[in-house]
Amino acid sequence: SAPPSAPLPSAPPENWALREKDCSPTNDAELMHLVRESRDSAQHHWAVVSGIGGVALTIIIGELLKRVGIFRLAEAGVGVAVGALQAALVSYVFHAESMQHAERFDDEFFMVWLLPPIIFA
Repeated sequence: SAPPSAPLPSAPPENWALREKDCSPTNDAELMHLVRESRDSAQHHWAVVSGIGGVALTIIIGELLKRVGIFRLAEAGVGVAVGALQAALVSYVFHAESMQHAERFDDEFFMVWLLPPIIFA
């Protein structure tokens, strides 16, 4: 037989859920700010997905080129081509400035975290 479970509380705590009036924007400017913030957040998430997809596509195309026997185009060249296509797609098709901002190259991150393992490995 199953052990008895703890009884559920009769009412949720008061701070568990906000009242509807607390969640709704008070004016049009606040509503536009929430819409803009939501759009920027969605574009940032798509930038991350796009970056991961670009890395996966680079690995797949590089492996296919090796299996076919094409050694003149290195995997790094495939990565540059895929990155250029992604940048063109984002800037010309979606006109997403925040997505371009999220995917820009951060030289400080590269110098501090990515370059030392390459040098000292």
